[in-house]
Amino acid sequence: MLTFITSPLGKALMIVLAVFAFYSWAHNRGETKAEARCQTRALQAKIEALELDLAAARSGESAAKAARDRQAATAAELSGKVANYEAELEKRPDGAACRLTDDDVRWLRGIAD
Repeated sequence: MLTFITSPLGKALMIVLAVFAFYSWAHNRGETKAEARCQTRALQAKIEALELDLAAARSGESAAKAARDRQAATAAELSGKVANYEAELEKRPDGAACRLTDDDVRWLRGIAD
């Protein structure tokens, strides 16, 4: 066997095997790197999509807070109008608070507007 390895044909075969082994190693290494790059790109795309979702959620959150604040301000304003009307009714003499006049209708419509 040693004589075959040291023969010119054996040396050529050893070189071919070494080149084939190196090529196989380099090819596998290249595939591994390509696969890693592909996975990296896919993960980056997912991160970008999640960042867009997060930005949309934050935008929606701020819009919801603004709407809630507007509703709270409107509710406070209406409560004030109702409290003023109740105070006006309490000023009326006994029994008169139950009779509504045209002024009462205008007042109530003003609360709703």
